[in-house]
Amino acid sequence: MQKLTFTNSRGASVAFDTVSPYLFWKIDGMGLPPVTPIQTQTVGQNGYTLHSTLLESREVRLTGHIYSRESLKAFYSARKRINAVCNPLLGPGWILYENNYGVFKTGAFVTDIAYKDRVGSSQTLTVSFECPSPFWTAAEKSVALLAYMWGGMSFPIKTPNRFGVLGYQAIIDNDSDADTPIELTMDGGSLNPEIINQTTGEFIKLAHQVNPGDKLYINTDPEHLEVSLITTDPETNQKVKQNAYGYITHNSSLFKLVPGVNRLTFESDDENTAVRLVIGFYKRYVGV
Repeated sequence: MQKLTFTNSRGASVAFDTVSPYLFWKIDGMGLPPVTPIQTQTVGQNGYTLHSTLLESREVRLTGHIYSRESLKAFYSARKRINAVCNPLLGPGWILYENNYGVFKTGAFVTDIAYKDRVGSSQTLTVSFECPSPFWTAAEKSVALLAYMWGGMSFPIKTPNRFGVLGYQAIIDNDSDADTPIELTMDGGSLNPEIINQTTGEFIKLAHQVNPGDKLYINTDPEHLEVSLITTDPETNQKVKQNAYGYITHNSSLFKLVPGVNRLTFESDDENTAVRLVIGFYKRYVGV
């Protein structure tokens, strides 16, 4: 089973499936995206020195059919609709791709729709999508809660044993193919809050007092980078969002989850145990 749905920036969508008027046939561009090696070559060097690799944007090409059981007028109406929904002037939308393994998503806009071989009220078409990000993501967000561990020994005993554990902790198994940005939401007061990825040693720390009733929001995705403090206006009782990026300490890193196990902890200078901390992230894949 394969299905592809394109949704534009206004929320209108077309789905290629096993039912008319848009029938799924085949798709290309689902594997690894183009790769650019970052390299240097010295005089007289055989070959080159590879420093890193970059994944480039990907092109996805869907081949399918427009088919109407009703009339030729209905066929042309369906063709007009796909042109309208896939209009690149509307800006980027997103692709939702489904197969027997799972459901995956990526941002995209249409660069070409090629029609050919019309027979009556049926016609083959190829839709080309430009995807600025090389990654596919899981369609659903994964969510983890940093729970407060009071410490002591737990029974039945597990390996490794836990002795003297104290503080907020979460173990996140990230089975992505690449580093994955996080969204952190913190409710409740704390002084100089700090979230640490013990697996990598990276941390995010605010040199600021977050008052009870306020909310801290951090997004480490470079495309949607945000550090915000949401407070309540005492006069209007309305929520007010302010840019809190300036409170981040200079040695902080807006880190991502690495593939595999990540152990996250939370600390603050007031040792508050009444904070609610939620981590959200979309798993990333280089091909599906």
